[in-house]
Amino acid sequence: MGWTISHGSQAPSYTAIRNLAVHLANTLTGREWRTLEPVFAPRTFNPFAVPASDARRIADLLDKAARHRKMPVDWGILAQQLASSARSAANARQPWEWR
Repeated sequence: MGWTISHGSQAPSYTAIRNLAVHLANTLTGREWRTLEPVFAPRTFNPFAVPASDARRIADLLDKAARHRKMPVDWGILAQQLASSARSAANARQPWEWR
C-alpha cells in the first residue's frame, strides 16, 4: 500500500516515504527538517492535508534536498516529484492532500 498524493504526484509506498525522510533529514539543516517533519514523520497512515500556504515552502525544501550532493539520485527524483505536486497545490491555492 501507499499514499495517494494530490496534484499529480505518484503513489509512493509508506516505506518509500519513511526512507525518503531519512535522506531528507541527512541533507537539510535541523531547522529545514523541522519544517518538513510534520509531513514525513511516522504516522498511522491517516489521511492529512498541508495548507496551500505551507506547500510552497515544503516544495522549495524538497527541491533543495533533491539537489544536495549527499542525496542519492533515486531518492532525489522522488523528492522532486513530491516538490512538483506540492508546488502545484500551492499555485492552485489548494491543500496538498495525502490519502
